[in-house]
Amino acid sequence: MRRFIAMLALAGLSTALATGVILAQRKGSGILKKGPPTFFEKEVEKVFFKDVLRAHGKGEGVTLESVGGGTSEKTRIKIVDLIGRKNFGWADVISADALESEIKSSINLVGRHVSSKSQWNKGHRKVRVIYTVLALSFGVIAQYDGEVRFKKEAATLRDLLARSAANSKALELAGITRQSADPEGGHLKKDENGELTGEFVERAPRELLDLIPPLPPMTDYEQSRNLVEGTQLAVASGLTTLHGAGGGTDYEDVQRRLKLYEVGLLRVRINQMVNEEAAKKLGKPLNYDNKFFVQSVKTVLDGALGSRGAHFLEEYSDYPEFRGKPRHSEAVTTQSAIDLLNIGFNMRIHAIGDAANRIALNAFEKALKETGIDGKQARFALEHCQVLTPEDIPRLAELGVIASMQPLHATEDMHFAEARLGPERMEGAYIWGSPVVSGDLIWVGGHGLWTLPRLRKTPETPVERGV
Repeated sequence: MRRFIAMLALAGLSTALATGVILAQRKGSGILKKGPPTFFEKEVEKVFFKDVLRAHGKGEGVTLESVGGGTSEKTRIKIVDLIGRKNFGWADVISADALESEIKSSINLVGRHVSSKSQWNKGHRKVRVIYTVLALSFGVIAQYDGEVRFKKEAATLRDLLARSAANSKALELAGITRQSADPEGGHLKKDENGELTGEFVERAPRELLDLIPPLPPMTDYEQSRNLVEGTQLAVASGLTTLHGAGGGTDYEDVQRRLKLYEVGLLRVRINQMVNEEAAKKLGKPLNYDNKFFVQSVKTVLDGALGSRGAHFLEEYSDYPEFRGKPRHSEAVTTQSAIDLLNIGFNMRIHAIGDAANRIALNAFEKALKETGIDGKQARFALEHCQVLTPEDIPRLAELGVIASMQPLHATEDMHFAEARLGPERMEGAYIWGSPVVSGDLIWVGGHGLWTLPRLRKTPETPVERGV
């Protein structure tokens, strides 16, 4: 299994799995350093990155320290160059027996850290490491080119471990039972017998989150360094402009970016969306030296389709009696749109399900009527605009609303979209080819900085991309 982990980091063959690991690092340390990312667990740092990347491409032996059991056992392995191989298979890297053994040993390790609240407080980071290894292992089993145990359940187990889920002991420690109410904006999933599955839609209960000791906040220096190094990655990938769609960007973040531009540390143009409070504090749109633009407010109406957090008019086809929940009411969304138009900002709303998209379109229509501003001038946008009813699709062009869609979602969702929606609703999904959607109202982009390597053309061909 240690060899498998090393090869995964070396070859970079599974973007989804690697993204999960990198996100765990970012949330854990809060600092993105130059060179190989640094995990807060020293053992993981050694296994995943440091020694492996140093030996990358050289074909030389390398010493890796095992994470299993926290031992200091050293193992000599030979780095295998897998880059460029057309017939690569996971069986070339790890045996089925090794995968099964790793899963069993990882499960056994979890128990010692969750038997009491005090042990959880001390061992939650170790559990996080173990769950990462388990998610990676099941991800490989799901794609394994041979007979291997757990293959039928692997994809489901991978997804459960990679998103918000908890085992029965964590639920017990948090006092969460089958009688507990859904958290605000979320949902506790239950099986056919009404028992908790440990899976949460969109938001986990606060009682559970309170079990996790808080991490210290990042300093201004750490946040500035992350931003500078992230934009350096963009430049190295041939990008000239970034469209920052993070709705959590506040007034202090805007001031931090301005300072970095003033001293010449940011070398790309950024069109940054901010939260409503930041826009109202600014008072009007911002344009700094034609390099840094703040003119849009990002808000979120629902969650993702895969986790069943998207808000629909009818229940999910594969999860009866549940339609997802809206984050904000239509009245609140309408008032925000009116307030922002009056100070020169446009509004861009994350909307996946047909109910969320309808709430947004209704709010936009009322705001345009209230302010008397033309839709093309207002430049309202639906971020993702993923599933709409047939009657709502023409409203995009009628209201001048931009359909900001990510083709990447179609390929990511193709394995489960029809199961979630059913064949009829699929007719209104991923509509960038619809003849009733005006071509000049479609904006196509990626969905995060992890798309940068795939967007790159050549160093001599700079391109503008939305991420």
